[in-house]
Amino acid sequence: MRAGGPLLSLSHHAFIISSFCKSLRYWAAGCATPFPALVKEVTGAGLSADAWVAELNRPLEAVLAEEKVDYEAGVAAGPRVAPGAPVDLGMRVQLVHGDELIADSATDGGFVGADAKFKAWLAEVGGGRGKAAVASG
Repeated sequence: MRAGGPLLSLSHHAFIISSFCKSLRYWAAGCATPFPALVKEVTGAGLSADAWVAELNRPLEAVLAEEKVDYEAGVAAGPRVAPGAPVDLGMRVQLVHGDELIADSATDGGFVGADAKFKAWLAEVGGGRGKAAVASG
């Protein structure tokens, strides 16, 4: 989180979530409401670039310093999932090349199995170059 605080307050986030829950009809097929009107109804404010402009006008040194702190905290915390540990993404992952199915988490032992099969395919197709193209772990 940046030193100046979040771009939006917690009460603003609560307003957005509350409005979203009341407005699920917007996500239904056939919603003809223009996007700018959806933004205004859900957030209470018109669509503008003000937040982006404010963020882009921040001094580079301040941005780099804040990003370095966040990066170092992430490195110190370590990976959220240990390398090689089962990963449950709550979805099926298929890795394909054109029409060829390379790996499928539903049939290849979950995400870790599909990842291993895909890395092996990359190594075979790339003459070993696939090992450099895909970070392990």
